[in-house]
Amino acid sequence: MNKVFIGLVFLALIFFTCWFFLRSNATGESSPKDRPLSIGGHSTTFNNSIDTLLSNYFELADAFVNADSVKAKTAGEKLSASISNIPLDELKNDTLLKKDALVVYSTDSSSLVDIKTFSDTLTKDESLDKMRHDFASLNESLYPFLKGINYSGKKLYWYNCGMPFGENTSANWISATDEHQNPYLGKYHPFYKSSMVGCGELMDTIVAK
Repeated sequence: MNKVFIGLVFLALIFFTCWFFLRSNATGESSPKDRPLSIGGHSTTFNNSIDTLLSNYFELADAFVNADSVKAKTAGEKLSASISNIPLDELKNDTLLKKDALVVYSTDSSSLVDIKTFSDTLTKDESLDKMRHDFASLNESLYPFLKGINYSGKKLYWYNCGMPFGENTSANWISATDEHQNPYLGKYHPFYKSSMVGCGELMDTIVAK
């Protein structure tokens, strides 16, 4: 009798073990390999490379605010050099992007090429005005790049200047704070002087999700 009872208990344990295993697989509770990475879940190396890129970018923007072409060229060179240190291949393996990973990688790779191109060009420009034109073009690639990689750093501000190169012109830039300073008109504009340094309309924010 005892042997029969023990046998029944043993069979019951086997039954419930199999049932739990099959149920877990059906609900996906034991299959974490299909779960996407959280937004902003890049490696420390990746995040640090983006921080360096932005640090050089803000140094460049500050140089334009102060109408300092020498510092602008130095910052442009640093910005260009920092691009090669971004391990963009990480995006190919970002499960959050799923089937779009390669598309995002391709788009952001193209943006980085453009950022580097305009960074290199502005370091060779002879006038501050031409350098600011290249800076404007650079921003049109940097903004979508940061959006595409699911930027995970501090909140950034996307501003627009409605007359960077005279009437009926427009250009954008990124500010690290909402207390922005306009890099196109700056503190030493030949006509406005410093009166327009705070000019700019907030168009968007770049926030880690």
